[in-house]
Amino acid sequence: SSSSSLASSSKPSTMMTPEMSEQTTTTTTTNPPSSFVKKKSPKSVESESLRWISGFLRNITRHSEKRSALVAQTQLPLVLLQLLQHSLDDNDNNSNNDNNNNKSNIPLYRWTCDSLEDLALLTLVQLATYPESCGRLDRIWDAPIYLQGLKGKGGIHETRASCIEAAVMRRRHKRRQQQQQQQ
Repeated sequence: SSSSSLASSSKPSTMMTPEMSEQTTTTTTTNPPSSFVKKKSPKSVESESLRWISGFLRNITRHSEKRSALVAQTQLPLVLLQLLQHSLDDNDNNSNNDNNNNKSNIPLYRWTCDSLEDLALLTLVQLATYPESCGRLDRIWDAPIYLQGLKGKGGIHETRASCIEAAVMRRRHKRRQQQQQQQ
């Protein structure tokens, strides 16, 4: 029945193995920037594409303030934040409902090295490193709000979220000091 629903879909078809077609039942949100964030994390061509794009963003923002500032001027950080928030929401829902049949959600302990969530979080850490891109994470998207789901979870992911929050808070403090000096 899942293959008949895929056949009737208005989306262009992609090459999939039988195993992949069993796992891919995705819907997207209606907001333009978040339309890239999947409701589920299927093992599919789309999922792998998102993971590779996140890896590319992590690599180009590494050790480059100019490239980080350029990436920060796009909607990509917002998409990464929404992806993380959605993954965290799924983890909270799964921990509350052990009988949930949705097996495509990735629990927090499965955010392994180079997973989609790990790459997204690392990219955001690198953006928070530089003043201009950090300023956009603060002013435009208020990044710490999106990462609230990592508080109290422990581990490297909470540490990275705390680094982003600390960088944004330092940026806010400096901005307030500059405003006070100008008055």
